[in-house]
Amino acid sequence: SEAPERVFDLDQARELSGEAALRPGQAMHRFLRALASDSYRGFSICSLFGKVFPGEYFNPSSSPRRVHAVALRLRAWSETHQVPLAIRSRKGAFRLRSTGPYGFLVRDSSGAVSA
Repeated sequence: SEAPERVFDLDQARELSGEAALRPGQAMHRFLRALASDSYRGFSICSLFGKVFPGEYFNPSSSPRRVHAVALRLRAWSETHQVPLAIRSRKGAFRLRSTGPYGFLVRDSSGAVSA
């Protein structure tokens, strides 16, 4: 298949074209990074909380609301910037789905790039 025209650099928290960007290291960036790390399995709220809010303890009363709030903000960002991604939540598991051609740029620990 052809390479997508729009590619999001997960390390830099922005599209290569500069059209859409997130604040690097902030909750929405960490949330997107976590979801993009595995397209085959969903992430539980507990798992996502640990990735989005590292070093914080999971509170069953407030932590799920915080994860849902970040998901809501990322969905709004995606719509605003016409990023063809959908965040799905089903049976307590979050997944990232592409709704059109879109790619992610990922660097491994050696700096090698994969898309």
